[in-house]
Amino acid sequence: MYLIDTNVISEARKGANANPGVRKVFREVDEGDLYIPVQTIGEIRRGLESIKRRGDLPQARRLEKWLDLIVDG
Repeated sequence: MYLIDTNVISEARKGANANPGVRKVFREVDEGDLYIPVQTIGEIRRGLESIKRRGDLPQARRLEKWLDLIVDG
């Protein structure tokens, strides 16, 4: 079992540009062994709301879709 912290899940979002170690974990570890703590989801949600407040709605929508994929995944 692996708990994925905010900085790790955010790094993974970069895809091919992500840190090689982060890419390796997501490539080699069974998806069923990866868990995201509710605190991490809350931190991402807080950041998303901050982006909305500053008026960058397109970026906020992209992040919201990404977060929905992670939570529902």
